[in-house]
Amino acid sequence: KVFYKQWFNFLIISKFIKQVFSIHNMDPQTIQTVEEIIGHTFFKKELLVSALTTNAYLEEHKKDMYPEKDITHYKILEPIGDSVLDLIVTSELSKLNRNLNDMEKARNKDRYVAEKNLHDIAKRKGLNNYLRMGNGEIKKDIKNNKKICDALVEALIAAVYLDSIDSDGKVDMKE
Repeated sequence: KVFYKQWFNFLIISKFIKQVFSIHNMDPQTIQTVEEIIGHTFFKKELLVSALTTNAYLEEHKKDMYPEKDITHYKILEPIGDSVLDLIVTSELSKLNRNLNDMEKARNKDRYVAEKNLHDIAKRKGLNNYLRMGNGEIKKDIKNNKKICDALVEALIAAVYLDSIDSDGKVDMKE
Protein backbone atom coordinates (compact mmCIF):
# COMPACT_ATOMS: atom_id res chain seq x y z
CA LYS A 1 0.00 0.00 0.00
CA VAL A 2 2.85 2.41 0.87
CA PHE A 3 4.56 1.57 -2.43
CA TYR A 4 1.42 2.49 -4.41
CA LYS A 5 1.04 5.75 -2.51
CA GLN A 6 4.69 6.66 -3.20
CA TRP A 7 4.31 5.64 -6.85
CA PHE A 8 1.14 7.76 -7.16
CA ASN A 9 2.93 10.76 -5.58
CA PHE A 10 5.84 10.24 -7.97
CA LEU A 11 3.46 10.25 -10.96
CA ILE A 12 1.77 13.46 -9.77
CA ILE A 13 5.12 15.18 -9.24
CA SER A 14 6.40 13.94 -12.62
CA LYS A 15 3.27 15.24 -14.34
CA PHE A 16 3.65 18.61 -12.61
CA ILE A 17 7.32 18.89 -13.64
CA LYS A 18 6.41 17.98 -17.22
CA GLN A 19 3.69 20.66 -17.21
CA VAL A 20 6.06 23.28 -15.86
CA PHE A 21 8.58 22.55 -18.59
CA SER A 22 5.89 22.48 -21.26
CA ILE A 23 4.78 25.93 -20.11
CA HIS A 24 8.05 27.44 -21.04
CA ASN A 25 9.01 24.70 -23.44
CA MET A 26 12.40 26.27 -22.99
CA ASP A 27 15.09 24.84 -20.87
CA PRO A 28 16.33 27.06 -18.04
CA GLN A 29 19.70 27.44 -19.79
CA THR A 30 18.04 29.03 -22.83
CA ILE A 31 16.11 31.43 -20.62
CA GLN A 32 19.31 32.32 -18.76
CA THR A 33 21.18 32.85 -22.04
CA VAL A 34 18.55 35.26 -23.37
CA GLU A 35 18.52 37.07 -20.02
CA GLU A 36 22.29 37.50 -20.27
CA ILE A 37 22.02 38.79 -23.85
CA ILE A 38 19.48 41.46 -22.94
CA GLY A 39 20.98 42.22 -19.53
CA HIS A 40 17.87 41.57 -17.44
CA THR A 41 17.03 38.68 -15.13
CA PHE A 42 13.29 38.16 -15.19
CA PHE A 43 11.25 37.76 -12.03
CA LYS A 44 8.30 36.73 -14.21
CA LYS A 45 9.86 34.28 -16.67
CA GLU A 46 6.56 33.94 -18.54
CA LEU A 47 7.02 37.51 -19.83
CA LEU A 48 10.31 36.53 -21.48
CA VAL A 49 8.82 33.33 -22.87
CA SER A 50 5.83 35.26 -24.23
CA ALA A 51 8.11 37.80 -25.93
CA LEU A 52 9.88 34.93 -27.69
CA THR A 53 6.71 33.08 -28.74
CA THR A 54 4.74 33.50 -31.96
CA ASN A 55 0.99 33.10 -32.11
CA ALA A 56 1.38 30.11 -34.44
CA TYR A 57 3.64 28.33 -31.95
CA LEU A 58 1.17 29.03 -29.18
CA GLU A 59 -1.72 27.66 -31.24
CA GLU A 60 0.21 24.51 -32.16
CA HIS A 61 1.21 23.84 -28.54
CA LYS A 62 -1.80 25.08 -26.59
CA LYS A 63 -2.81 21.56 -25.62
CA ASP A 64 0.59 21.20 -23.92
CA MET A 65 0.32 24.50 -22.06
CA TYR A 66 -0.50 24.49 -18.40
CA PRO A 67 -3.60 26.71 -18.02
CA GLU A 68 -2.47 28.55 -14.88
CA LYS A 69 0.50 30.20 -16.59
CA ASP A 70 0.07 33.40 -18.52
CA ILE A 71 1.94 32.63 -21.69
CA THR A 72 0.93 34.75 -24.63
CA HIS A 73 2.72 35.75 -27.83
CA TYR A 74 5.02 38.55 -28.87
CA LYS A 75 2.41 40.47 -30.87
CA ILE A 76 0.51 41.17 -27.64
CA LEU A 77 3.65 42.72 -26.11
CA GLU A 78 4.90 44.51 -29.24
CA PRO A 79 2.73 47.68 -29.01
CA ILE A 80 3.70 48.15 -25.37
CA GLY A 81 7.39 47.85 -26.27
CA ASP A 82 6.92 50.27 -29.16
CA SER A 83 5.45 52.87 -26.80
CA VAL A 84 8.12 52.32 -24.13
CA LEU A 85 10.86 52.62 -26.74
CA ASP A 86 9.36 55.86 -28.09
CA LEU A 87 9.13 57.25 -24.56
CA ILE A 88 12.72 56.36 -23.67
CA VAL A 89 14.22 57.64 -26.93
CA THR A 90 12.21 60.87 -26.84
CA SER A 91 13.16 61.47 -23.22
CA GLU A 92 16.86 60.84 -23.88
CA LEU A 93 16.88 63.05 -26.98
CA SER A 94 15.24 65.85 -24.99
CA LYS A 95 17.91 65.57 -22.31
CA LEU A 96 20.76 65.58 -24.85
CA ASN A 97 19.61 68.56 -26.87
CA ARG A 98 17.02 70.83 -25.35
CA ASN A 99 17.28 73.22 -28.31
CA LEU A 100 15.65 70.85 -30.82
CA ASN A 101 12.17 71.75 -31.96
CA ASP A 102 9.42 69.12 -32.03
CA MET A 103 9.94 68.32 -35.72
CA GLU A 104 13.68 67.72 -35.23
CA LYS A 105 13.00 65.57 -32.15
CA ALA A 106 10.50 63.50 -34.12
CA ARG A 107 12.96 63.00 -37.01
CA ASN A 108 15.77 62.01 -34.64
CA LYS A 109 13.48 59.66 -32.71
CA ASP A 110 12.33 58.00 -35.93
CA ARG A 111 15.95 57.50 -36.96
CA TYR A 112 16.80 55.73 -33.69
CA VAL A 113 13.63 53.66 -33.57
CA ALA A 114 13.73 52.66 -37.25
CA GLU A 115 12.84 49.06 -38.09
CA LYS A 116 16.29 48.55 -39.59
CA ASN A 117 17.97 49.43 -36.28
CA LEU A 118 15.80 47.04 -34.31
CA HIS A 119 16.34 44.31 -36.91
CA ASP A 120 20.09 44.87 -36.64
CA ILE A 121 19.93 44.60 -32.84
CA ALA A 122 17.99 41.33 -33.02
CA LYS A 123 20.41 39.85 -35.56
CA ARG A 124 23.60 41.15 -33.93
CA LYS A 125 22.57 39.82 -30.52
CA GLY A 126 21.16 36.61 -32.04
CA LEU A 127 17.79 37.15 -30.36
CA ASN A 128 15.93 35.98 -33.46
CA ASN A 129 17.46 32.53 -32.96
CA TYR A 130 15.44 32.11 -29.77
CA LEU A 131 12.07 32.88 -31.36
CA ARG A 132 9.62 30.02 -30.83
CA MET A 133 7.83 29.57 -34.16
CA GLY A 134 5.10 27.39 -35.56
CA ASN A 135 5.97 24.77 -38.17
CA GLY A 136 4.87 26.95 -41.10
CA GLU A 137 6.91 29.87 -39.77
CA ILE A 138 9.98 27.66 -39.46
CA LYS A 139 9.60 26.63 -43.11
CA LYS A 140 9.25 30.29 -44.15
CA ASP A 141 12.28 31.22 -42.01
CA ILE A 142 10.42 34.20 -40.53
CA LYS A 143 13.03 34.65 -37.81
CA ASN A 144 15.15 36.63 -40.30
CA ASN A 145 12.29 38.86 -41.46
CA LYS A 146 12.87 42.55 -40.64
CA LYS A 147 9.34 43.13 -39.35
CA ILE A 148 9.51 40.02 -37.17
CA CYS A 149 12.87 41.06 -35.70
CA ASP A 150 11.51 44.56 -35.11
CA ALA A 151 8.48 43.15 -33.30
CA LEU A 152 10.67 40.74 -31.32
CA VAL A 153 12.88 43.54 -29.96
CA GLU A 154 9.82 45.63 -29.08
CA ALA A 155 8.21 42.64 -27.34
CA LEU A 156 11.39 42.09 -25.32
CA ILE A 157 11.42 45.78 -24.34
CA ALA A 158 7.80 45.41 -23.17
CA ALA A 159 8.66 42.25 -21.23
CA VAL A 160 11.52 44.00 -19.42
CA TYR A 161 9.31 47.02 -18.74
CA LEU A 162 6.44 44.93 -17.34
CA ASP A 163 8.85 42.82 -15.29
CA SER A 164 10.39 46.00 -13.85
CA ILE A 165 7.19 47.41 -12.35
CA ASP A 166 7.37 47.18 -8.57
CA SER A 167 4.46 46.76 -6.15
CA ASP A 168 4.03 50.56 -5.98
CA GLY A 169 3.66 50.79 -9.77
CA LYS A 170 7.10 52.35 -10.21
CA VAL A 171 9.38 51.20 -13.00
CA ASP A 172 13.05 50.53 -12.44
CA MET A 173 14.55 49.80 -15.84
CA LYS A 174 18.28 49.64 -16.32
CA GLU A 175 19.90 50.93 -19.49
